[in-house]
Amino acid sequence: MNKTLKTIGYTTLTLLTIPAIIALIPGYEFGIGTGNSMQPNMTNPSLHILETNPDNIQEGDIIGDGKILHRAHHIQKTANETKITRKGDNNDYYDQPIKKEDVKNRVILKIPTPWWKK
Repeated sequence: MNKTLKTIGYTTLTLLTIPAIIALIPGYEFGIGTGNSMQPNMTNPSLHILETNPDNIQEGDIIGDGKILHRAHHIQKTANETKITRKGDNNDYYDQPIKKEDVKNRVILKIPTPWWKK
């Protein structure tokens, strides 16, 4: 029982410390995602460390516009702009394309949450 309480205590401390540390690093933030559109790749809810205002977006990256985190599927570059079409891994349809400058963040680390149930 005592070992279990220590484990719970250390886990709680770690989960409270990670967002605080990430918030201190310029260019990164901690995020919580909800929804089923990225399952099974991301759980509901899901925890992430995000790079803010990413420059080098590639197809396959999980990117967000401040509202939705979905995978970049198509990147169309023209002389005037770059548009990115995203899709949730669990969705049958593509999202409307967004401009590259509308991308607010990119997932760089997913934190497993098997213990967090809705």
